Amino acid sequence: IQDHEGKVTRVVLFATDVTAAKQLEDQTRREAEEVRRKTAAILQAMNAVSAGDFTVACPPLGDDPVGQIGTALNSTIGSV
Repeated sequence: IQDHEGKVTRVVLFATDVTAAKQLEDQTRREAEEVRRKTAAILQAMNAVSAGDFTVACPPLGDDPVGQIGTALNSTIGSV
């Protein structure tokens, strides 16, 4: 803040709480890593099947859509 002569008389600092943004960023990073891990497991099983190995299975990956893909792949492999 300046006085009538233009000299700085006070400095006002502004701070922003970025806690929520940081927490969201961390959560997004964890979720992305989980999807990467799950898709890597599915891809590994699919590559084995494409090479002729029908004894492979995806590990349990949960009930979310990516996990359901792993379960469906296991069902597909089991029915061949």
